[in-house]
Formats: sequence, structure tokens, C-alpha cells
Amino acid sequence: MAAAKSQIKVLMEFLRELLRTRGLGPREIARQTQVSERTVMRWFASEAVDTAVLERLCVLAGLSFFELCELAARRVETRLTRLSVAQEQALVDDALLNYIFVNALKGWTSAELQQEINVPEPQFVDALIRMEKLGLIGLLPGNEIRLRTTRDIRWRRDGPYSTFVNMLLRWSLNRPDVSDPKSLWAFDVIKLSSGSLAQLQRKFDALVAEAVLLSEQDRRANDVSRDWHAVVLTARHIVFTPLSEWPSQYRVTRT
Repeated sequence: MAAAKSQIKVLMEFLRELLRTRGLGPREIARQTQVSERTVMRWFASEAVDTAVLERLCVLAGLSFFELCELAARRVETRLTRLSVAQEQALVDDALLNYIFVNALKGWTSAELQQEINVPEPQFVDALIRMEKLGLIGLLPGNEIRLRTTRDIRWRRDGPYSTFVNMLLRWSLNRPDVSDPKSLWAFDVIKLSSGSLAQLQRKFDALVAEAVLLSEQDRRANDVSRDWHAVVLTARHIVFTPLSEWPSQYRVTRT
């Protein structure tokens, strides 16, 4: 019996926080449940975790499955799933706030965030205080962060953050070079039905979740070879022009 997909992320996110407060990270959870650390990471990223797995994790957290559901339900009532226009605009207007919030959604700790961005501690703490005033996070001892939002934010399609993402995409795809050894590329032009597009979207979502898992594993292993990559998956509608127009439309201009 599997828990509903609409509830699984909330339950697993809440369980993860409870286990973390008890000093149980993925490695220790794997040891105590006798599975691989990668399996544990998949549990926390999946939308189809069996209730038997949830019950095993509840034992580690020291509560029953029923208690988990009750506590998670109360948490959902107070956590934001969508930001206000003002909150989105505040993130767009301040690169440091944007960086902290987006990576906090991925589970980064304050120490990891500050180390990666390498900003003076007073400036970092000031950013955390401003984020708390915005209602995005709660500050805990040691400048640790507790999100006041769900991890799966529903950004406004016509809001400030969507405008920012459009700008970021233009920057990410500027002057693409498929021969770049530090980048990955896959490209094809194909015809798809609306049903196939819906299936492709689900595969995109699963692949992004897998990429986030890989990133988190690298972060926990403190792999020094890590570098930033923009992961963009798209099936963009195009108008297929007649073959007779290709020579002029797709001519490669050399500089």
C-alpha cells in the first residue's frame, strides 16, 4: 500500500527534519535500516514511497505513523506553498537572498551556504534576518534555518520570479557549444502528441529529482570536483518551416 503522491512529499520532508534534529543523516539512516545511502536518498526524493518504509523511518524518529500524519498536517496549515508578489520581488531584487533561499529549499545548511558563497558573517546573518522578516524562514540557534515554506514552491506564472527565471534561461543558453567538454547536450526535433508531452513532463520531473539527489550526494561527500551547472530540460514548440526555406533560415554565419 503506497501513500498518496500529494501527501508523500510533505510526510517525507517532515520526517527528514525530525530525523535530522535527532542527529540522523542519510548515512546513519542507511546503517540502521540496512539499506544503501543511495536508497535512503531516493526515499526522500520519491513520490511513491511505500507506507512500510514510512513506518520504518517513524520508528527511528520515535513516533508512530499516525502521529507523523497529524504533525505533518499541522505543519502544512502554517507553511506557504506560494509566495506573495512582494516576497518573490524581494528575492529577485537581492542576489544573496535568492541564493540562500533557493539552496535552502534543497536542504543546504547555513554553514554550507556561507562557505560556498564566501561572504562575511555579518552580511550573511543580516540576509538571514531580512529573510525571517519576509516570512520565508525561521532562525534557529547557530543561525540554522527552518523554512516557513514547503520545498516545492509554486511560483506565479506571471510573477517576478518567473520573469527572473526567463532571464536566467536566456543567460544559461547564450551561445551554446555542444563541443564543450564540461557541458552535456542532447537535442532532437520530434513530433509529439499532447499525451506524450504529459509523459515527457513526468520524465523531466523525475530526471531533475535524480539530478538533485546526485548533487546532494556530492555535497555530503564534499567532492572537490563539484562545479555549478544549469540543468535545463525543455520540449519547446516550434513552427516547422518548408524545406525550401532552410538554406536561408538555418544558415550558419561565421565570425
